[in-house]
Amino acid sequence: DSYAVWPQSTVIEGKATTKIMNMYFQPNSKDITRDFILISKRNDGSYNFFKLTVFDSIYQKNKKYFDKIIESVK
Repeated sequence: DSYAVWPQSTVIEGKATTKIMNMYFQPNSKDITRDFILISKRNDGSYNFFKLTVFDSIYQKNKKYFDKIIESVK
């Protein structure tokens, strides 16, 4: 089981890209995961969909690394 941590969710809409971040709590293991979703429209009218899920403890220790990956998605 996992439960969304709704107060931590964000949606940012840009001209061509929508960024969504959700956090989920797993009570059995006491873990928290983060989902990063990017949806962007391409020049040909099609869409790119990117999703990255990472344990929050790992994200916090390596934030620059993961943020660089997320920002590199076009």
